[in-house]
Amino acid sequence: MLQNYSKSKGHDYDTPVVSPTVGETGCDKQLAAQYDFFNQFEKIILGFDNDQAGLEAAEKALRVLPKGKVFLAKWSKKDPNEMLEKGLEKQFIQVASNQLSDKIREELMTVKVPLPPFMHKLQDMMAGGIPLGRIVNMGSASGTGKSTIVDEMIYYWIFHSPHLVGIVTLESSVGQYGIKLLSRHISNKLELRDNETALSIVNSEHVKQKEQELFNNPDGTPRFFLIDERDGGIESLKNLIDNLVIGCGCKVVILDPLQDILDGLTNEEQALFMKYQKGLVKSHNITFININHVRKNGTGQKANSTGGELYEEDFQGSSAIFKSGACNLLFTRNKEAEDPIERNTTYMKATKIRWTGKTGQAGAYYYDIETHTLHDLDEFMLGKREF
Repeated sequence: MLQNYSKSKGHDYDTPVVSPTVGETGCDKQLAAQYDFFNQFEKIILGFDNDQAGLEAAEKALRVLPKGKVFLAKWSKKDPNEMLEKGLEKQFIQVASNQLSDKIREELMTVKVPLPPFMHKLQDMMAGGIPLGRIVNMGSASGTGKSTIVDEMIYYWIFHSPHLVGIVTLESSVGQYGIKLLSRHISNKLELRDNETALSIVNSEHVKQKEQELFNNPDGTPRFFLIDERDGGIESLKNLIDNLVIGCGCKVVILDPLQDILDGLTNEEQALFMKYQKGLVKSHNITFININHVRKNGTGQKANSTGGELYEEDFQGSSAIFKSGACNLLFTRNKEAEDPIERNTTYMKATKIRWTGKTGQAGAYYYDIETHTLHDLDEFMLGKREF
């Protein structure tokens, strides 16, 4: 069927079709032994039988085949042979229009990743939150508050997202990241205290209970996964990300910051990493949240540290980064403002939200340093604080 399709389109190549020789249920070891063969292809399509045994075999195969390259075929009949016998060659090759209704409903039924209350203006622009299967880029100058905003988003997702979160933190160690999250959970910024005071707070029975609540679901399973890889190369890091997605079941992966991963790579190599992200998004229906540094403003322009205007093209690194994003968000803050409210307010604009098409100013967020908490600026000024 594939060969006939290629000929009908005037193509002069064949698509290799292979089958395990040990049956579906025990094929994973045989597939693993042929890893190099599979890895030479950009796309690998699993087409096991349309029954429970086939589904279980596909799950095993996904664990051993090259990550980010595997796609699952779903047959309207039991297997390709039955489709051939029934004269369904064209349906075998492509999704027929009469199948789109189910695909539309399947997409609309997938719950979006909600945003915390202080970001309700952006959530409205996104029509309810971030869908799965997207790349989202967030960027601002160093020290202007983007990591604090992302931390607040992650904190909210830990308790309210229907999808498991995996975090790759490259600026903070696991311990430092834990302190930030715990500070938010107890509304007490531990890093403002001396070591002895902070340790006494953490060792109190109340905070120990809050720790358990933060890091563990009621059934004892982890609320999220966290890695802080710094020593390995790009391939090692990709393997860790693959494990977050496939081994841990994470559907939202945060890379903070992306530039620490891409540091030292050529533009072509950076573009390949973005291609890797797009492949994993496509094959496993996950969402990447990339936290980006931006370039310094040119001579004569307002400095980024004092709220200078930012654009998508200001993301550090290859243009493939902002071009790959289904959503690009930029943050600005004047760290040197005399007014304390202005000095601690971050402004956000959306330059791309592909699924709704809406762009423009998307919110202003005030950071309360004592409680390590973010608020919508308008609501904070009205005294409507969200905790």
